[in-house]
Amino acid sequence: MRVLSFSEKGCIRKNNEDSFLVLSSEALYAVADGMGGHRAGEVASSVALHELETWVPRLAALEDQALENGLIEAFVQANRVVYESSTTEPEKAGMGTTLTVLLIRNEKIFIAHVGDSRAYLCAMRP
Repeated sequence: MRVLSFSEKGCIRKNNEDSFLVLSSEALYAVADGMGGHRAGEVASSVALHELETWVPRLAALEDQALENGLIEAFVQANRVVYESSTTEPEKAGMGTTLTVLLIRNEKIFIAHVGDSRAYLCAMRP
């Protein structure tokens, strides 16, 4: 599989609040979109993906329902870290992010997301 990733701030924002994680060796791909108009959206998206990356070794040994539960736990922990940072550091007050993950394992696709970033599943014809 070939993967291309890039991010563009667009015409309205002064800075880019998107972050992405590509771990081809683990078949894990993620994007986090910091909440525009809030403080430190770029920090929130980066922190969420960093936390997700720390979960990769734990997820590697899991399959099916356990893997789904592991992804949920990873999301909960990422949220916890972002929230704690937003409540203990005044310059980050109110920061937040979306998080969308694609994980491929044994010919199964797992998609997990929170927020308004979308993931699409498209069937490609040979």
